[in-house]
Amino acid sequence: MQKSQLDSYHSLNNNVYFNLYINKIAIIKLILTSQNKESQLKRILLLLSLVLSNNALAEESIPLKHATTHGIKKCLPAVKSIAEFLAKGNHGANSLWNKNTPDESAFTSVIEQSFKDSPILSTMTVTRTKSDDCYSEYEKIFYFEENCMATAQTTFKGAEYEGMVNKYITFLNHEGIDTYLMPAGPGCVVIRREAYMNL
Repeated sequence: MQKSQLDSYHSLNNNVYFNLYINKIAIIKLILTSQNKESQLKRILLLLSLVLSNNALAEESIPLKHATTHGIKKCLPAVKSIAEFLAKGNHGANSLWNKNTPDESAFTSVIEQSFKDSPILSTMTVTRTKSDDCYSEYEKIFYFEENCMATAQTTFKGAEYEGMVNKYITFLNHEGIDTYLMPAGPGCVVIRREAYMNL
């Protein structure tokens, strides 16, 4: 996975929504200016199809659906926030929750985002605490074909070196996010992790 490919994916996602918005405006103008009833009806049907396609793109993430339908209430906003960040576009998820007391226990999900070149694996955990807050954390795991030294110098340029976890794994602080680089054959596995005491 290359950083530029990740960036272009997010830009592409934004462009899809922008283009749909521009298309809708153009079609509404055509409908309003058209005098022909048959032509108006065709254009209304086209606008309706665009609205429905936009709703499909904005569909809830799978982890959020799991949490919503299985009784997570107090920490649902935290689940929504993290799931929307991790589960964009083409994704699948496997979630776990306490079936007896779902709203008082941890909710956790493993998410795969699928791309042409390689997947991104993420994990998220949200749990209600004794103080009635919501503790949340996530990890994002992906692979770079460059070795870890090259990955640190290019993709994570400017990151603060925090040290070695033990012998092989490098710990960086990149823009306030804990980032771990683990050698894997000729490439590098990157794990990014954040935790929130009350999201």
